[in-house]
Amino acid sequence: MTNGGKEKAAGLWAQTRALHRQIFKGLKRSDLSGVVELLRECQSIAIDTGNYLERYASEDVKELVHVLEAYCEQVYRISVSSGDAASCPAHEAGKILEDYFKRVSEGIRALHTRTEIVFLPYKMSMWDALESIWRAAVQDGRCDVYVVPIPYCDRNADGSVKEWHYEGGSFPADVVVTDYGKYSIEEHRPDVAYIHNPYDGYNLVTSVASDYYSPELKKYVRKLVYVPYYYAGPVLSDHQNSLAPLHNMDRIILPGEAAVDAMAVYQPREKLLPLGSPKVDRMFLMDGHGEIPKEWKELARGRKVILYNVGLSPMLQGRYRSIEKMRSVFNVFKERRDVLIWWRPHPLIKATLHAAAPELVAAYGELEKEFLLERIGIYDTGPDSNFAVASTDAFIGDYSSMIYMFGMTGKPIFYLNQRVLAERRGPLHDMMMKDFNVDEDGNLRFISEEYGLMCRLYIETGKIEVI
Repeated sequence: MTNGGKEKAAGLWAQTRALHRQIFKGLKRSDLSGVVELLRECQSIAIDTGNYLERYASEDVKELVHVLEAYCEQVYRISVSSGDAASCPAHEAGKILEDYFKRVSEGIRALHTRTEIVFLPYKMSMWDALESIWRAAVQDGRCDVYVVPIPYCDRNADGSVKEWHYEGGSFPADVVVTDYGKYSIEEHRPDVAYIHNPYDGYNLVTSVASDYYSPELKKYVRKLVYVPYYYAGPVLSDHQNSLAPLHNMDRIILPGEAAVDAMAVYQPREKLLPLGSPKVDRMFLMDGHGEIPKEWKELARGRKVILYNVGLSPMLQGRYRSIEKMRSVFNVFKERRDVLIWWRPHPLIKATLHAAAPELVAAYGELEKEFLLERIGIYDTGPDSNFAVASTDAFIGDYSSMIYMFGMTGKPIFYLNQRVLAERRGPLHDMMMKDFNVDEDGNLRFISEEYGLMCRLYIETGKIEVI
C-alpha cells in the first residue's frame, strides 16, 4: 500500500470517531432519534474501509478485515438493542465502539507501505524523456511501478478539440502498460508521479486530458515530478523555466547545475534536481534497440546518411520561406548519389501547422508528397528519435532539442540558415560578423549569416577568404 493509500484508509476510518461520540450522547440521553441512522453510517464506512484495504493494500489484510466485520456485527447489535437502555447501556456501547476504533486504527498504522510510482506519458515519441527513470524504478524491489499512457488531443486554432489520441498500444514490448481507465489516481494515491508535459491547458497545439493537469494530480499524488521532454543543452530557455504549471511540481529534473541556476530565478532551488537527462541516457542504450528496415538499407547502401530535422519555431518564424528552404535542401540531395537524406519531421509539425499556421498546411502536404513519390530519401515518422540519431552519419537542421542530442554522439552537425535559399551568384561586396575565433596564425574565422558561409579574415591584408 502506498503512503497516500494508507492515509486515505485512515481518513475513511477516522470518520467513525465523530459518529461514535454522537451515538454515545444519544444513548446516554435516551434520545434515540437518529442513532440507528448513525450506526448504519458507521457500518457503511467500515465496509468502504475494508473494500479499500482489500483492493489496495500490498499485504494480507484478512485479519484487519475480520476486525472490521466484527465491528459491523457489534454495531448491528447496538442498533437492535438501542431501544432497551438496560440491555444496551450507553457507557458499554461507547466502550465497545471506542475499542474497535482503536483496534482498526492501530491495524491501519501497522500496515507495511511500498513506494508506488506512476509514469504518465502521453506521446510514445517522448517516452525517452522518462525511460531511464522507469528502468531504474522497475529494478528497485521496494517499488510498485505503473506506466499509464494518458489521452491527449490536437487543438484547432480557436483552442477547441480537433481530435483525441491514445498511444498506449505503441510502447515497446518490455514496457508493461496499464490502461488509464483502470488506474485511478484518486484511489491509488501514488507516492510519485512522473510527467513530461509541463503545459496543462496552456499549449495551443495539443493538450492532455484535463484530469491530468498538474493541479488535479496534486490532489492525490504525494510527489509530482516533471522531467523535460526535450534536451536543449546545459540550460532550458527562459520560456520553459517560467511556465506557470511548474509551480505545482514538487521536483523538477534538470540536465545539470547550470540549468538549476537558470531556473532558480523562477522556482525554489530546493525542488530543482541536477540529475541529467533521460534522453541522453537513451542515447547510450541505443545499441541493439532496433534494425533499419530493409528498404532503407537498400537506399543507403554505399552512401553517407544525413539526418535532416526542421524545428517547430523556425518553421513558424519562416513560414513559406521555411517550405522553400526545405525544398532547396531536397533538391540538393536529389542530385547526389554519395549521400542520402534521412528526413525526420517533428512529431507535432502537422498539428502545429493546423493550429498556428493553417495557411501552410497545403504547401507542407505537397512537399511531403513530393518527397515520398520521388523517393528522395528516408522518411521517418517512427516514435523513437534516438533511432534516427544513432543510425545516421551527420546532422543538418535548425536549432532544436535534436541538434543537442546529436551533439552527444560526436558526429558532425551542420546548422541551416533559413534565409539562404539558393547558391550565391556574383561577388561579395561587404560582410558582417557577430562572433569570431582566432586561428593559429592570428587570423579571424567567422560565419557570415547573411550568405551562409564560413570565412577567414586575414588581419594584415584585410582580405576575406571563403572557407
